[in-house]
Amino acid sequence: MISKDLLGCATSRNKGTCDNRLNIRRDALEASVLGGLRTHLMDPELFKEFCDEFMPARPFGEPVADQWALCVA
Repeated sequence: MISKDLLGCATSRNKGTCDNRLNIRRDALEASVLGGLRTHLMDPELFKEFCDEFMPARPFGEPVADQWALCVA
């Protein structure tokens, strides 16, 4: 992280030893990720596949948020 609102290679910024000068605003990245999740996980078959993979991968005893409770319904 470069700052609380900008993601990128901190080594490039702070030490100059990395050539990766790309960065992205946090709000732009979050919008892109959430948009992709909305688009792709709203398909019932894809959501079921996600639940089938997600639920067994959870650590035993970890609390489940309300939205994840849908996976076990």
